[in-house]
Amino acid sequence: PICFAVTTGPDSYVGMQNYFRLEGLAYRLVPIYSKSANPNVSGTVGTDIMFKNVMEKFLWGGMDSEDPVYLDENVLRMTTNLRLQLATLADALVDEGRKDDAKTVLDLTMEKMPERNVPYDRIMLPIIEAYYNAGDTASANAITERLFQIMDENMAHFLSLEPRFVEKIGSEMELTHMVLERMVQATMVHKQKGLGDRLEKRLSEIDELYNAKLEDAALEQGRRNSKVRF
Repeated sequence: PICFAVTTGPDSYVGMQNYFRLEGLAYRLVPIYSKSANPNVSGTVGTDIMFKNVMEKFLWGGMDSEDPVYLDENVLRMTTNLRLQLATLADALVDEGRKDDAKTVLDLTMEKMPERNVPYDRIMLPIIEAYYNAGDTASANAITERLFQIMDENMAHFLSLEPRFVEKIGSEMELTHMVLERMVQATMVHKQKGLGDRLEKRLSEIDELYNAKLEDAALEQGRRNSKVRF
């Protein structure tokens, strides 16, 4: 079969994405046209094949070790791909009415890539949403609380910087803010009112500081641009 690694990106797919079937960390080229509505996947998901590959054939490399494990930046980038593709599989299983299988995949993902060795980042957001879609609100809520705390701490660091540095980290600030918003939205959509209200209150406090920092940065930039040089 002709296969493409999920890590290579659209530039390497020679325009064949609508004929892809996700089977793990690779797309298989198949004679079936399908335009995915999921932005995280090209073509379709081969749920039966991928489920078997994940549950029976994947080699996880010892990331679940009880002893500390160092993962360099290249390995960490691969773990984001793993988490993203497994969340995609879980959502595809839910779409087929296979919520138990979806939860099995997500639980294995958490077991094999625990936070102690694979730190949480924004790619945990699809995992959260997949857990909600699979009906496991307890797991989704627990990860939401932890990820919100991490993103809140990241935002606090960004907001502590002087306004002149904001333009350098503006895109990262915006992305962090977006993740915080999506977590609040997810709790509301899935009727987790207690958690949602608490996170929404904290987000409102963050918004006030975030907007003030952006205003300060804009003023700082305006002052720099208005200086007359002789």
